[in-house]
Formats: sequence, C-alpha cells, structure tokens
Amino acid sequence: MAKKPDLSDLTSKFDLDKILGGIKSMINPEGESPEVDPNDALGLKIAQLSALFQEMAKSHAELAKEFAKANEILNGLFKDIESIRGSEQSPKGESESEEKLPEEKKKNE
Repeated sequence: MAKKPDLSDLTSKFDLDKILGGIKSMINPEGESPEVDPNDALGLKIAQLSALFQEMAKSHAELAKEFAKANEILNGLFKDIESIRGSEQSPKGESESEEKLPEEKKKNE
C-alpha cells in the first residue's frame, strides 16, 4: 500500500481562518481588508484581491450613477424629440419625414 504524505506541515503554513476572513471581505465590499502576515504569500494575494475588489466595487457604483444620469438625459431628449415631432405633424396625421419621401410612395404603387 502507498504511504500517505504527512500534511501536518501544511496546516501550520496555511491559516484557514485568515483565508476565509479574506474571502468574506471580498464578498462584503464594505469589509476591511484582512491583516496579513508579510511572509504568507497566499494571504497576501488574497488581501490584494480583496483590495482590488473593493476598488472595483467603488468604481462600479460611480459608473452606475453616471449611467443613470446619462439615461435621464437621454430620456429627456427623447421626450423633447417626440414633442417636436408631434407639433410638426400635418393635419392628415403624416409626419414631415413621410411627406419628404415621394420616391418611396412611387415604389409602393
């Protein structure tokens, strides 16, 4: 039978509580980045990812605000265009753009 490797050394190198704390802080962007031992390479990478996720969450929130503002402006523009189109309609109910396309009417006849 093959001899199983001794994993007791690995458990002392990896602090699962710190790793889970780092992952929890990534899930909760408002959470603080974990304090990491500078000699813990895995912990440092998790802390860096956590900080990066927090930065991305802040950027995403700012972009969402800007998209909402741009959408409000676009909706206002659309309403202005619709009101202009409504006031330019002929008494027959045809818009000015339809009246300007006699070649289209000839094609359809």
